[in-house]
Amino acid sequence: MRLLDETILIIDAIRAINPDARTVVIGDGIGVDINNVTIEWHKGTPISNEDIVAKRDELVAEYNAQE
Repeated sequence: MRLLDETILIIDAIRAINPDARTVVIGDGIGVDINNVTIEWHKGTPISNEDIVAKRDELVAEYNAQE
């Protein structure tokens, strides 16, 4: 079964990059649209939007490859 694109969220990608990061994701696209959110960093070094999107795409591809 292919993963729906909305299943892996922005916060999942952040936690995959830095499991110790403490963040709040606010906005219309909190799940998947990095361009419509604000990320508040409470612990950990901020991660660039590009790195978050790349990690999220990687997680989706890894999941889909497990079929």
